[in-house]
Amino acid sequence: MGQGFEDVFAQYGAILSRVANSYEANEAMQQELLQEIAIAVWQGLSRFKGDSSVKTYILKIAH
Repeated sequence: MGQGFEDVFAQYGAILSRVANSYEANEAMQQELLQEIAIAVWQGLSRFKGDSSVKTYILKIAH
């Protein structure tokens, strides 16, 4: 894949934050959900096969 977690989160962290915000109104819960999404993305990166864009792949994980 060529991109590490830090690179992916630096590039797509804002959109993942918007996903978390769309699911939770409470700011503390938004942050907790964002952490859970980040963990899921980190765990899923090793399974990325390049069949889609990285953005599509991580958004699928986030939802």
